Amino acid sequence: MGKHTRTPRGHRRREAALDRKSPMTERLRAKAEQRLEDMPEPIKRAIGLGETVVGLMLIPLRFGLHLACDFLEVPAALLRVFSRRET
Repeated sequence: MGKHTRTPRGHRRREAALDRKSPMTERLRAKAEQRLEDMPEPIKRAIGLGETVVGLMLIPLRFGLHLACDFLEVPAALLRVFSRRET
């Protein structure tokens, strides 16, 4: 069959591949948690603080992206209106 067709066999293969990745992800997560537990307390606090800072830094970025999307909706709507009138 063609490269772009979806066969049930191909779908099952993808599901199987996702199932195989899941245990690997769990092992990596467990290993990372174990390493974090073995670290001294000041390093744990620094990592937590770093995560908080990055999260706070991304808030303006997310707000700006939402604002830009809202701002671009108006010209897109105008283009749709004008293209419909011409046809």
